[in-house]
Amino acid sequence: MCEYIVFPHTISDTRNTTEKSINQDNSYLLAFLPPQEKKEEKKEESLDGPPPKDPLLQNLLDSLEASDAYYAYAQHLRKIENKYDDALLYYKKSLSIAKKNHNIEQEFEITFSIGATWKNKGKPEKALEIYKELEKMALTHNINPIELYNNIAIVYETLQKPEDAKEYYKKALKLSEETNDEYNVAVTLINLGSLELNSGNLEDALDYSQTALKYFESINHEIYIAMCNNNIGNVLIQKGKYQESLPYLLKSLNIFQESSDNYSLALIYNNIGRVYMALDNYPLALDYLEKALNYARQVKSPNLFSLIYENFSIIYEQTNNTEQAFQFYKLFKAYNDTVKDVERIKIVEEAEKKELKAKTATLQKDNELQEERIAKQKFMNKIITGGIGFLGIFTFFLVKSLINRRKMNKILSQQKKELEHKDKETTDSITYAKRIQEALLWLEKELMEEELPNNFRLYQPKDIVSGDFYWMHKKDKKLMFTAADCTGHGVPGAFVTMLGISSLYDIVKQENCPSTASGILDKLRSKIINVLSQTGKEGEQKDGMDMSFGILDTETKVLEYAGANNPLYIIRNGELIEYKADKMPIGIYGGKENTPFTNHTIQLEKGDSLYMFSDGYVDQFGGSDGKKFKSKHFKELLLSIQDKPMEEQKEILLKKHLAWKQEWANVLQSRGKENTPNTFQKIVTSLRDIFKKTVDTVKHKEKAEQTDDIVVLGMKM
Repeated sequence: MCEYIVFPHTISDTRNTTEKSINQDNSYLLAFLPPQEKKEEKKEESLDGPPPKDPLLQNLLDSLEASDAYYAYAQHLRKIENKYDDALLYYKKSLSIAKKNHNIEQEFEITFSIGATWKNKGKPEKALEIYKELEKMALTHNINPIELYNNIAIVYETLQKPEDAKEYYKKALKLSEETNDEYNVAVTLINLGSLELNSGNLEDALDYSQTALKYFESINHEIYIAMCNNNIGNVLIQKGKYQESLPYLLKSLNIFQESSDNYSLALIYNNIGRVYMALDNYPLALDYLEKALNYARQVKSPNLFSLIYENFSIIYEQTNNTEQAFQFYKLFKAYNDTVKDVERIKIVEEAEKKELKAKTATLQKDNELQEERIAKQKFMNKIITGGIGFLGIFTFFLVKSLINRRKMNKILSQQKKELEHKDKETTDSITYAKRIQEALLWLEKELMEEELPNNFRLYQPKDIVSGDFYWMHKKDKKLMFTAADCTGHGVPGAFVTMLGISSLYDIVKQENCPSTASGILDKLRSKIINVLSQTGKEGEQKDGMDMSFGILDTETKVLEYAGANNPLYIIRNGELIEYKADKMPIGIYGGKENTPFTNHTIQLEKGDSLYMFSDGYVDQFGGSDGKKFKSKHFKELLLSIQDKPMEEQKEILLKKHLAWKQEWANVLQSRGKENTPNTFQKIVTSLRDIFKKTVDTVKHKEKAEQTDDIVVLGMKM
């Protein structure tokens, strides 16, 4: 079984403590507290009774004011030692001091952490009750409630109330977009993806997760990139697209291996094992499940053991190892029953709480009305008192902001000139590399025009240089040609294209050159693996290329074709015939490097149209909903233009590609205009972020970007 990992963001992280080992001076705790003057503690604010025995607490009390010291110590007890009852004691001591000092924001933050502690204790109803009170407090005191909304939604999910959860996620998403808070937009999208997956809405889950991934990649947030990749992989698993899920899961694994999050590592290893099990690669599946089990033993989670042991049982059953299958099934049942028992206890506790809540409802309502009247009176008093002070503060900060902005503009202007100079030098170097790449491809173009005059080459790099290439060589009566897609794009991809082109020339010019298309691909794969020193070890870079390769006998018109992930299309008499490629690249890949490629022999006929291509055209995002163009639309487009000359077909393909991108660009532009804040919001943002650079109010880029390099070859017999 697989599990979708939810990584909710909470406001309690504002003064979070790290989960690394504690330094002797405990300074890692202090680094997350707001700047303040170091003062000697007032005796009346210290703990009642004898001095604290824990040196960590004593160190904090010596360095900070009491409220901050108790808060940091409570965070340590909750997040590092999992001592929730002790944590609640020190949170309440910190809260008591914050209330005496009338520090509303600190009071809000501490109360939020108390709610999170009740949730950690397995009491979501209590956490929800606290969060609901904080929601009123946030509205009254103009405190940003985005993280609060996210956490209320997560509690509703725990209570199996998906509609209520979705309502609060939507509130968090709307407010994040209105305030241009891209970080919280992405976090909320992750949680919405989880909710939609649990509700069975796989397409929505995939869209939310992919959009969140784009946000986090733009700010290079490694951990959240790993979370998004894992979640996308899990959605693809649920859709039965096991092969497509692997790159996402493996990328997530590579990032998480740098962390100490054993729970997430156990889940990801389990999910990859489940994928290889579905692909009937049982040795690899067992290897990943063993690693998942090792991490699960460190976490000691019944839920993890239940998932992993069930997968072990299924694999041994499918491989006819009935004894092992039965042993793991007993383990699975034992841990699964443990999880269910915990859930039954929670149901009983919920029923008891509802009964108690019904008895006290009337009394609470009277108290709430009284508290509301008092709160309104206090609020009005504060508005009158604070109004005058606000005008003075506003004027002070406005003047200071103008002075600072002038200084920053002068610094930024100088930095901009330096960056422009460096950028020009880099761009000039890459442009020179482009000329070299174009010179190589020009030779291929000349040969194509001479041997197959009725052809076209749609070559569209994503960046200045390309990771895709086409190639042709004539040897005796045999015409060899290919369209290839190398790992990456831009400069890294261009390096691999040079390697691919030079390696092909080395192979075909040898006396013992293979006579079949599949043989040349086998030879090329061995050469790439050898040049790049690939061994197949875990974590090693998997550089290589996908390609369609053909050898045409110019006399008999017999075509030999072999493919590494890239297929061949032949259109004959209005019908498209697809020759599928082998599902492995030119390079190291999951133990298949010794598996020979399949050779297809095809007798061509007059009027046949041949198409070879990389995945850049079909993977382009665009249209009205920002989705991929996909192979289905590509096939329909090729069939619709068969009566056109080859050069006109190229123009139609290019125009369709540009129109597909532009349609989505128009959608993004219209959304950006809708999200422009009004004048009041601009003033508030300026005051709150006075030391930060003013952010762009349009969230989406108005210019649609090309997703990948594109190469499409078309030839008519």
